[in-house]
Parts: sequence; structure tokens; C-alpha cells
Amino acid sequence: MSDELHVAADYEALAKAEKDPKAALQHFRRALELLAPLQAKHDGRALAAALQLHVEMAQVLLAQQPYRAFQSASQALRLPPPCLYGARAAPGLVSAAHLVRTQAVLAMEEAEEMYFSDEGERAALLKDLRRNLEAVQAVQGVSPALQELQRKLLRFAGPSPHARSTRNSLQRSSSGAFAPAGSAAALVAARRRCASAPRQRP
Repeated sequence: MSDELHVAADYEALAKAEKDPKAALQHFRRALELLAPLQAKHDGRALAAALQLHVEMAQVLLAQQPYRAFQSASQALRLPPPCLYGARAAPGLVSAAHLVRTQAVLAMEEAEEMYFSDEGERAALLKDLRRNLEAVQAVQGVSPALQELQRKLLRFAGPSPHARSTRNSLQRSSSGAFAPAGSAAALVAARRRCASAPRQRP
């Protein structure tokens, strides 16, 4: 394992042991900064580590900053599958990313936050979340928690309270149209490719 991976793992351990969310997020960010050059080279182990870090960051952010939690989970799902580059991510990480991403959007919906640029973007995102939860359910099986998330998504399927708003701009930390992160079709295709991918040599 490279020095960067070792140090990133140390920062991750510090983050998970930290009781202060702000300090924990700083450790997570430092770990991701160390992994960035290796990710650019498609290092499978770095991609697996980054996937886990983004999911863990999203889980920390969820309670107080759901939009940033949504961003972090989306980043996790946009990473190339580590198995295509000889590594294996920890079991359940992709499903965990989909769950926290959904929880973040539902938190913003319940708070009537305007996290989207228009109703079309919002509708596409909610549809994407429902499809991806179906993919998670196909892997994990039916559970009360997943069914409850699906029920909530359906409850918010209609127009938002902002649908008639005359506001034309949205102040947020990032902008641009919604881009699907880890769609159900992409998950299935990646799983098939990973099934035939060689395992990383020790």
C-alpha cells in the first residue's frame, strides 16, 4: 500500500473517532485530498477508499447539512467502480450511498428547501432516487426502512411548494442541472463488468 493510502487511512480513523463533526469533516477532506492524485490514475484501492470516505462524510453531514450530504453521496456514486481497476470496495457501500443520498433529499423536501433550480430538475431527481432504491432493494431485499423511504418519495412526487415561486435564481454551493449519480442501469452494468474483473493482487 502506498504512503498516501496509509496516511489517508489514518485521517479516516481520526475522523471516525472525532466527536466534533467539523473536525471530523476536516479529516475526511484531508484524506480525500491525499487520494486525489491516485484517483486520477485510476488506482483501484484509492477509488475504493474514496468511495468509503464520501459515504462516511455524507453520513456525518446529513443531520445538519443535508444538501452537502447529498453532494457527497452523489460524488461517491459517480466514482468509477473500483473493481474495474482490480480492487473491491467494502460490501454495502454503494447501497449506503444511495440511502444517505435519498435521506438527504427527503430532509430537504420536508424542510421545503429549494435545493433544485426548477421543477423539471426536481422531478428527474426524485424519479432517479426511486429507481435506485428499487435497485438497492433488489440487492438487499425488502425491508421496512426501504419501503418507508419509497413511501416518502411518492408523497413528494407532486409539485413543490416553490412551483409557483417567481424566484429565478438559487443561491447554493454548486449550480447546474441535475446529473444522475449511479443510476440503476449503470449499477447493473457496473455489477456485470465487476463480476468478470480480476481481483487485485496482494
